[in-house]
Amino acid sequence: MKSIILLSGGLDSSVALAMSLTKDPESRVLEALTIDYGQRHRLEIIAAEWIANHYGIPWKLVTVDPQIFRGSALTGDAEVPEGHAESPDDTYVPARNTVLIALAAARAESIGARMIVIGANADDAAGYPDCRAEYLQAYRNVLQQGTINKVWLSAPLLHHSKDQIIELGHDLDVPMNMTYSCYRGEPEPCGTCGACIGRESLC
Repeated sequence: MKSIILLSGGLDSSVALAMSLTKDPESRVLEALTIDYGQRHRLEIIAAEWIANHYGIPWKLVTVDPQIFRGSALTGDAEVPEGHAESPDDTYVPARNTVLIALAAARAESIGARMIVIGANADDAAGYPDCRAEYLQAYRNVLQQGTINKVWLSAPLLHHSKDQIIELGHDLDVPMNMTYSCYRGEPEPCGTCGACIGRESLC
């Protein structure tokens, strides 16, 4: 099935891309789509291009007005909290996946793709309601009803923890050193934000 992947440049979406390329030899990833929504961790965007180039996948960058996503520590000047979010905290970006998946659906239909792949996973579900199984199933229903080609939403890592994703990344030879995940966006990752903590077993 022809697909596109929402590629942030972080660990999860990069492993999801590798899975898409190896799980089904008959499938074809038409494009890696990255959204610039004013995120402070902008090094992820550079990493996304590197990952797409590594796999020989066409890469497209789409820019969204960052004013849409105000109110998050990831898009503003508020301090990024330390530790992994066990419930929604200041790193929650208002309705981010709802907007990003909608953009991906429009792009998918525009280029003839029938599936969108995202890196939502078990560890993110606690802090981010738009990464939970119930949300993703509801969105699948929306896409099935609202797209001519009945675009499918795939979340292959939905039941994987970060440690399992890292193990899978090693098995798939994902160039995880190319990925970037620090919420604070500094060249040297902080090591204490939720995204950095999720990568601890890589160290």
